[in-house]
Amino acid sequence: MKSSWHFQIKFLLYTRANTNSPQSVSKTCQGIQQSHFSGTRKTKFNIHGYRSGHKDQ
Repeated sequence: MKSSWHFQIKFLLYTRANTNSPQSVSKTCQGIQQSHFSGTRKTKFNIHGYRSGHKDQ
């Protein structure tokens, strides 16, 4: 049985250079490479899915 759920996953990258407006990053290797993401820096992930938007607290 296939699930009828269609997830709309968004990856929003905040850095010290863009603390107020996130960069939208695609979930492909190319998208990550073209973003401001740096694997050598300390990284935190915020995962939510029970609220309507990334600005909700």
